[in-house]
Amino acid sequence: MKKFGSLMQGIKDKEIKCKIHNCNNTWTWTGEQQLKSLSNGYSSPPQRMCGNCYQLFKKLEDKQIECANPDCSNTWTWSSFHQVASSAKDKKNPPQRLCDQCQQKKNDFDSKTFPCKIKSCNNTWVWNPKQQVISKNNQPPPKMCQDCYNNFRNLEDKQLECKIPGCNNTWIWNRFSQLENKKQGNTKPPERFCDSCFEQFKKLQDEMQDCKVSECNNTWVWDQFSQLIKFVNKGSTAPPKRMCRSCFEQFKNTQTQTHPCRIPSCNNTWEEPAGTVFFRIKAEKKPPRKLCHQCLQDLKQLKDKELPCKYKKFGCQNTCTWKKENQLKQIKHTGTDKSDPPTKTCSQCKEFLKNNLADRTINCQKCNTLIINFSKDDLMKIHFGLMDQPRSICQSCRT
Repeated sequence: MKKFGSLMQGIKDKEIKCKIHNCNNTWTWTGEQQLKSLSNGYSSPPQRMCGNCYQLFKKLEDKQIECANPDCSNTWTWSSFHQVASSAKDKKNPPQRLCDQCQQKKNDFDSKTFPCKIKSCNNTWVWNPKQQVISKNNQPPPKMCQDCYNNFRNLEDKQLECKIPGCNNTWIWNRFSQLENKKQGNTKPPERFCDSCFEQFKKLQDEMQDCKVSECNNTWVWDQFSQLIKFVNKGSTAPPKRMCRSCFEQFKNTQTQTHPCRIPSCNNTWEEPAGTVFFRIKAEKKPPRKLCHQCLQDLKQLKDKELPCKYKKFGCQNTCTWKKENQLKQIKHTGTDKSDPPTKTCSQCKEFLKNNLADRTINCQKCNTLIINFSKDDLMKIHFGLMDQPRSICQSCRT
């Protein structure tokens, strides 16, 4: 008896893992219990529940659960033990299982393979007998292969920028779409609308707009996408001014043109831009007369000059303007800026001559004989009082 007591003192209590899978608690295997097991020929600890699992086990009762086959009305027994095991996994709902009859029926089916539901994936997945029993209409569901499913679990939904320039919203690129994109060999995500832009896009329609070239009767298409970009950035859907396809092709093929300088004695040229040439030809207009670059620079160095009227000799005090371009013409023609300025008539004298030229000829009032034919100088002399108005009766009729 003394030896037996000494043996008990040498065996220490042990903490043994709970028999419920996924439970991390332990139960105590006392030294006395170990000694009894050894005396009965057992050295390994028995499988037991921890205190918490055992208390839960005592509270539970077996449950009858509906068969996983939707066409079957039978049940299967969900034991208290398995309920405790589900609780350890934080699962409150019973698993999907077949009743005994459907389990027997399962033997009538063989496993089948079907293509993975991910586009561009050539793998397959297995439709096992149980899944066939509980399926509706005996049709396999779309499903991923194991490889795709493992990749799918490692992915997360992503927030990506809207494809419309200027929009700050995002759209969700879900895991499934990412997986399909990867399987298709794409390295970049697709470009898509955010929800707001997509809703606005659905309200828009392509519109036919008149060509911006006024002489053209064709049209161009203002598409939904371009309308949406303007709406997002400007808050407006007013169409821009654009060319039709035909005019745009003509515009691209139009070349710049070279024209002579409008100064007669200048041999330089100036270039008319292609765009200006295009619109001018459409309007059926002739090229404008312009100065070359050198003449433009020379013109900047000149100023308009006020010259005395050519009839200053008769008493006119007015002046006339010698335009700087006319000065440039004379310089280019003579090759020097030292030549004398032209003689010009002021606007008042021009107006007087215009209104009185009809009175240059005077005939006799009696016999209609020509008395005198005035020159312009004669008219201006009479105008300024340097010459008397002649009488309108000839010498013969006076006698």
